[in-house]
Amino acid sequence: MMRYAVYVWNRTQKTAIGMATAYKKWFGIELDITNLHIFGSIVYVKREKEPGKLEPQAQEGRWIGLEPESNGHYIYWPTRHTVTTERNIVFSDRQIQPVEGTSGCLKI
Repeated sequence: MMRYAVYVWNRTQKTAIGMATAYKKWFGIELDITNLHIFGSIVYVKREKEPGKLEPQAQEGRWIGLEPESNGHYIYWPTRHTVTTERNIVFSDRQIQPVEGTSGCLKI
């Protein structure tokens, strides 16, 4: 989580350097930020082996960041409580619903 927070921070504009990003100041070109996604968003990972006709074609997980070495994505599996690196993912338009009785804000 901290790695992704730093990744986003380094790609946001700063008033101290004239509302430019550090990347633009350093390299002189704009940075492509199309790979920025909402932390914890719902993703679907295509299954490796061929599923049966009536089995799901993908598994649902949560996106938690980019994996820089393999150009993959870190995926958290809520049912298994593990994190893996995956490449065949599709981001969902669904939003994660807050737990009943909470304000929906993340408390640290």
